[in-house]
Amino acid sequence: MQKCPILRNPCPLDGTVMNTNNNLLTLPKCNIQNAYSCPPTYWCHIGGDADTTVCCPGASDPCKLPLSQGLITDNGPYTRWFYDHISGSCKPFQYAGIGGNQNNFLTRSDCAKRCTEEKPIMVVPSISSLSSFSSPLSSS
Repeated sequence: MQKCPILRNPCPLDGTVMNTNNNLLTLPKCNIQNAYSCPPTYWCHIGGDADTTVCCPGASDPCKLPLSQGLITDNGPYTRWFYDHISGSCKPFQYAGIGGNQNNFLTRSDCAKRCTEEKPIMVVPSISSLSSFSSPLSSS
């Protein structure tokens, strides 16, 4: 007996890809070489293969999104890069292959091009603000 293929939505679960008749919409294709080929308000979900590399609805700023590893599939995991807005740097993570969000880059270079990496800022008090403190070594 032949099994029917299981269709999985490669887009994040909050992306609407059903029409009013509850049928899966055909998502426009994109590819790694042309990730910016999606229609306005869509973004290129670079999945684990050509079938899961599609334009997903709901484009936003990937640099402001949290890490999302996606849904576990039979394929993967894949090493990808995400922008950690707390540290201001791109970091590696294990991507499951479908789902997730736009904060998912193939290389550190791709991540750094899109989200400017920042050096951590160290706040150093001024000398004048330190003058109110007395040294435990000073004599009274």
